[in-house]
Amino acid sequence: DALLERALILGAFTAMEGNFPDRAVDDQINVMINDRFKNDRAAFLQALAEDRMTMDDWREETKNRLIVNLMRRREVIDRVVITPRAVRDVYESRAAEYQVPEQIRLSMIVLHKGTTADDQAVKKKEAARIREKLLAGGNFAELAKASSEGYKAAEGGDQGWMDPKTLRKELAAAVASLEPGRISDVIETDDDFYILKVEAKKNASIVPFDDVRSQIEAELRKAEEVRMYKAWIERLKRKFYVKILLEDEGAANIE
Repeated sequence: DALLERALILGAFTAMEGNFPDRAVDDQINVMINDRFKNDRAAFLQALAEDRMTMDDWREETKNRLIVNLMRRREVIDRVVITPRAVRDVYESRAAEYQVPEQIRLSMIVLHKGTTADDQAVKKKEAARIREKLLAGGNFAELAKASSEGYKAAEGGDQGWMDPKTLRKELAAAVASLEPGRISDVIETDDDFYILKVEAKKNASIVPFDDVRSQIEAELRKAEEVRMYKAWIERLKRKFYVKILLEDEGAANIE
């Protein structure tokens, strides 16, 4: 299919009596030699010989590639028009995708309860003492580093930004009514005691149109290019006579 499309495009260029300048071909070859062979023409010629190609073969291949790119730009790419209304319609149809849920930045001190009733009583008193220090103005991060048994203790208990819905229900219920900067009560779960501090909150929002406009436009442009290219090739197939000569192993020559 790719060979057939290439042949059709080159045939269309010939039918237009198009003339591609030799200078453009030479320039393209020189750029390739510079980029791929560090401007070593001898190395380039050696590579051609290993591929059993002559310089004339490569010039013809380069010329055809440039013609195909030129024709595709002329007949497809330069004709694509994406209107602002079309971009806006896609944005509005994807409203659910652009919803940003509420987020909180949360710090926590975690104390494991232990296995015995005595262990749990000790840890509960320790959690209460830590909370008293916090309410008296103690530094949450420093106390977390010194006392927390959570996996983020070394970071001062900072959990980063998160969706509160990802928290276990006991913690989610506590942070729902906790204003930024405030300290929670000691929260008891099956295995741990928690002390929470909401550092900041972000309300649920929608990604602004301007933030995704260029992305949507690029998606629409790509889809339209594909559609227009296929339509163009179908027109060329109806316009030109194509003869495919099958050789050994299924190879094909296109006339």
